[in-house]
Amino acid sequence: KRLRRRPTTAEFNLYRRLLGNPTPSDRALAADVLGQIDSRRMRRDAESDLLFRAQEEQDPQVLEAILVALGHLGSPKPFQLFLRYATHESEDVRRAVAAFITEVAPERSDPRLVDALVGLASDTDPDVRNWATFELGSQIDASSDSVTKVLWARATDAEAEIRGEALSATNTPHFDLPNRNVSNLSNFGYVTGTVSNDSGARVLQLGAKFNF
Repeated sequence: KRLRRRPTTAEFNLYRRLLGNPTPSDRALAADVLGQIDSRRMRRDAESDLLFRAQEEQDPQVLEAILVALGHLGSPKPFQLFLRYATHESEDVRRAVAAFITEVAPERSDPRLVDALVGLASDTDPDVRNWATFELGSQIDASSDSVTKVLWARATDAEAEIRGEALSATNTPHFDLPNRNVSNLSNFGYVTGTVSNDSGARVLQLGAKFNF
């Protein structure tokens, strides 16, 4: 853990070299470590190395590790790379894109982000659909006919967890009025709660099917 968070310069350079190692498992390990470094200077160098490696990497497991690492680093620089790999033939790569593309998007309402997630939410792989549905329903700041359509489709998905993620998209809190009690100036004018259950507080509905 210490090596990942605060490596020495020598250790950091070792991981950078390991990213070009012929063995895929070594490259994946290097990506995993480089994506979790705290040092600001090292993070910039790590991101540069990961972006360069991603352009030529052919192994799906290594590419997945690189995308996850870039997602952890959280810079918008790799956004175009994530868009490119949203239709990759490997479900592992697409899953990494679905899980982390929001973290590298310039804006959470970016139409390119929304389009990519809508496509991933209809993926053949359930884990990819699950991540993309979660992002569409809970993490982005956009609504459109395409988003509504795909969330409606996922509300009847064969996977119960995906149905739950789709239905939670409408689980919007109804905030109460600001505090109007002048005798408590520390809270005056602040919204400190949601409306009561009798007045339309948010409700979550889940569906499940049991086969015997």
